[in-house]
Amino acid sequence: GPSAYVHPSHARWTRAVPAKELEERLNRKFKIGKLVGLRVLRRAPSGHVDTLLILGSRRNHKLTDEWRADYDFTAAFQNLDLLYRLGLTVADSETWPAWKPSAEFNAIRDASADQRR
Repeated sequence: GPSAYVHPSHARWTRAVPAKELEERLNRKFKIGKLVGLRVLRRAPSGHVDTLLILGSRRNHKLTDEWRADYDFTAAFQNLDLLYRLGLTVADSETWPAWKPSAEFNAIRDASADQRR
């Protein structure tokens, strides 16, 4: 049934991971031993999980969804710059973007060509 914490539109972004696969992934990074359980420690007002306690037979590990000063956003800024330049190029261009001649939408686009300046 519906969750009291997650809006239905957010559920499409969730992914079920088998416990064994999750345990293997957690052990590669955190060496927790056998996965005993997961416990939500804190939720944001939106219902998203902010802090999760991973319970393991060897040790526990707390995951948080918080910003840290040591995060490196270099790649994100490069992507932003690329998308900005792409948008600027399209906006300043004298020609409109077009479908490939073989695309199924090409005829529809051509039919509205006189409506574009």
